[in-house]
Amino acid sequence: MQGIIALLVLLLMLSGCQTTAEKSPHESVVHVPSELASIIHIPGFDDRAVKSDVSEIVSLSDDQLKAFHSYFYASSRANIPKHRRLYRYIDNLFVNFTYLGRTLNATNAIKTQNGNCMSLAILTTALAESVGLDVAYQRVNVAPVYRRYANVMTLSTHVRTHLFAEEEDDANEIVVLRSKIIIDYYPQRSNIRGDMINDGEFFAMYYRNLASDAIIAGELDEAYRLMRQALDVAPTDPENLNTLAVLLNKMGHSEKAFELYAYAINEQQTALNLLSNYAQLLTKHGRIGQAQAIQASMQ
Repeated sequence: MQGIIALLVLLLMLSGCQTTAEKSPHESVVHVPSELASIIHIPGFDDRAVKSDVSEIVSLSDDQLKAFHSYFYASSRANIPKHRRLYRYIDNLFVNFTYLGRTLNATNAIKTQNGNCMSLAILTTALAESVGLDVAYQRVNVAPVYRRYANVMTLSTHVRTHLFAEEEDDANEIVVLRSKIIIDYYPQRSNIRGDMINDGEFFAMYYRNLASDAIIAGELDEAYRLMRQALDVAPTDPENLNTLAVLLNKMGHSEKAFELYAYAINEQQTALNLLSNYAQLLTKHGRIGQAQAIQASMQ
């Protein structure tokens, strides 16, 4: 089983986290800036219909929770730290798990026993939240894996989960060090740890993955709806702005794509993917000087 999910390290770290029992990461509301909302609006789409309820992504059925809690709260495991207990459950659960490039919510990941690393991170989050444990997320830099579908090129990314030990409820004690387990679902020697990402960026990755699937399938309206949800939880994420600009161009709204790229640069919300796609779009429309300027800024 160690080839599927790896316990990388159990360590101590500085921590200012609160338990999920005190503050759910899904309760925060992010507002899309009015200028950005105006740029991305397309006729016929009801902006008021955009609602990103990420709690649905990490929900589990009653039977799934019952099975997990029966294992987790068994008296025979009472002396095992809760985060280690959860890790062992995940380790056992994924013995027959099949890796597929599909992004699933927690319920369907358990039900079908397959999914990608995002699906497994979603599932870990759902299980952790059901027993009051905190999680955090980290990008992993891997060798680029490009796939082409018709005229769509995709780039694979990777994420892993930090599973924290339960906080001690002692008013007379200040905890500055807290243990955690880092779970890498598909570890490889060439993987290099990247930046930590917040909850909004993590759930935006979920919506973005689904939107990419919709684009490949030619379901552009559905892809747009999903990207609006991604933007709703992480409006400053450059990858959201980039994907939405690519989508707007494919939908025939190239001028809006140009506006969105310009907005991202003006707000300093850029990434290499965004700049590269912007330069390509400028070149395609004959704006060679602008394209060269963007390319020069990437060097």
